[in-house]
Amino acid sequence: MGKCVMLKGTLTLFIEKIICVREDHRVEGKECVNTVVAIDLLTGDQNVLVEGADFYKSIDTFRNKIIFVSWNHPNMPWDDTQLCIGELILENNVASVINVKIVLTGASHLQSRFINEDQYLYLSDRTDF
Repeated sequence: MGKCVMLKGTLTLFIEKIICVREDHRVEGKECVNTVVAIDLLTGDQNVLVEGADFYKSIDTFRNKIIFVSWNHPNMPWDDTQLCIGELILENNVASVINVKIVLTGASHLQSRFINEDQYLYLSDRTDF
């Protein structure tokens, strides 16, 4: 039976958890399932925050906000990605992401990072540069 692999994540003090991409290889004979998860620092418990896309990358948080990049087959990250922003909430020590919005699509968007609560940076090839 396969295993889960955790990819580069970020520690968020707002919900006191590590947020990262989880590659789930537990179902034999099927392609891995990628999700964004929150990992409890004390117990190691995991809960899924974002799911549905084939791939996730460039996760960052600022207070109660989360930004990430996602994309689906047949696209690759240099073809077309979605830059998404949502809100983190914590209820009964279980983290969730609500109000997820696709901010940009139709080009490659990578390395998303918050500057402050209302501003963020990202790389894009929208202008072919």
